Amino acid sequence: MLQGNPSKTLVIASDSAAGQELARQLNIQTKEGDGWFARVQTDGVTVFSYYSAEANKGVTFSQLAADYQKNTKTYYDASTGENKATVRITEGLFNSQGKSAAGAGKTVFENVPGYVGPSPSGSGFIIDPTRTKKLK
Repeated sequence: MLQGNPSKTLVIASDSAAGQELARQLNIQTKEGDGWFARVQTDGVTVFSYYSAEANKGVTFSQLAADYQKNTKTYYDASTGENKATVRITEGLFNSQGKSAAGAGKTVFENVPGYVGPSPSGSGFIIDPTRTKKLK
């Protein structure tokens, strides 16, 4: 699931059925209130974004998801594609062989800004570690 070059970006969220199965297979464990995304890009790079409630003033992943659904415009302006609010995340970047895709051997970046916006499928949200005009 996390290898290869998919024809379109694949996003797996920890609170989805696919995410729960992936967590079971890889023994991914999170603290209560935390969540994560795995994004497999068409170039074979996999980006992991880990959201910690502790790093975000106690706001849990499920609270963030609910607030995004109710107040999307607080986080993302659909008319311009602009990200408007950040959260703190830990991110990892890996190539299709599981090696660093960040250069200089660095793989994990802690306490970096994550931008909340629509998932590529449009059916939820994603926390993207890079600020872009469009998250798709």
